Amino acid sequence: MAISAPGADDGLASLRQAAEADRPGAARHLGHQLSLLGSGLVFQAGTTTPQAEHWLRRALDLDPDDALAAVLLADLLVRRADLTTAFWQGSDQGERTELYRQFRAHRDEALHWYRHALAVAPSSTAAITGLAMLLSDDLRWGRRFLEPEDTDPDDRPTRLAEAAHWWRRELSAHPDNATATCQLADVLARNGQQAEAAHWLRRTVELDPQNWRAALDLSRHAAQGADCTTAERACRELAEAGDPQAVISLALLLESTGRTAAADSWLQRPTARPLPRLLFDSDPTPSSVLTSLARKLLDHDDVARAKWWCLVALRRTPSSHDAMELFKVLPVDEQDTATVVTWLTRAANAGDQRAVGYLTELVREQDQGAGPAQTGGLLHTAVEHGGTIDHIEGVLRQRPHQI
Repeated sequence: MAISAPGADDGLASLRQAAEADRPGAARHLGHQLSLLGSGLVFQAGTTTPQAEHWLRRALDLDPDDALAAVLLADLLVRRADLTTAFWQGSDQGERTELYRQFRAHRDEALHWYRHALAVAPSSTAAITGLAMLLSDDLRWGRRFLEPEDTDPDDRPTRLAEAAHWWRRELSAHPDNATATCQLADVLARNGQQAEAAHWLRRTVELDPQNWRAALDLSRHAAQGADCTTAERACRELAEAGDPQAVISLALLLESTGRTAAADSWLQRPTARPLPRLLFDSDPTPSSVLTSLARKLLDHDDVARAKWWCLVALRRTPSSHDAMELFKVLPVDEQDTATVVTWLTRAANAGDQRAVGYLTELVREQDQGAGPAQTGGLLHTAVEHGGTIDHIEGVLRQRPHQI
């Protein structure tokens, strides 16, 4: 059956002609190219099968031992499963039941084809990592779909144990694969194997000091006494070259082991370039990143460390919405509040209108919760650091009910 593909170039036309002549390699290559071009999810004429999927299945019909075609089909089925989530919001219960059925069908068939590829080619890195990634991802096992009354059929400990097996298989062939070490650490931690997770986190940071997310997880183990000397050394070497991600990684390891002054010093150093993952932020270490670290620590009930990182974020950008919202829910004391008032006052006097709003808000909250004496103290702190007390008090008079 011919595919209608408007605008296809001569290369695809020739490939399609070869695929239609039942050449398995051409069918697989055509399916792959269509998926890369974004045509993979456009239905084959007269069917509900996407074009790329049609040709990958045809390749496997012609050559069941084509491990690469099996992996490519599995990858495409994972994409199809994920796409069903786009229709979840706003759908009624009947539609959700059908969406979940489709989601599970695509996901489970993807699992089948990864396993099939490994049966044919046991050393296939693409099949090993594809299978391991699918097994590792809780969100792909129904958790974002299920309503409270539904029953989750997932045997999570067994699934995560199998994921760990496949990540170890990958590392036996490629021991310096930092993605694999990081993923293995994650599934081990979620399966309660914290000591081994710490080992693989340490290895991840040694291989990739720029991975400050792994360094954040490792820092929690360091805070409990895990030896992170080699990871810290790798971070320091790259941080000294001005890499901003390595600076964050190093600061996390230093701060977690009580060396807050050293961590603070590193975070205030100029770095060679901004964080490349935050393309629209010229700040080498944006407060959004620091606030994200603080939130993750708070999620793990590490309140003291969360507060330290939140304050670092606010010192860098006092009017940061995310950092201020986090500050409000942390157990801060009068000294913390006075410090933030100082930073907000300086920012407000530099023309930052959001800082003016947050400064007013802090003063009013203190007035409601602690009494006039402490409110007066905060206003005095603001004035000492260049604040305009008349402006602050004027705002309070003009907006007495706004919080």
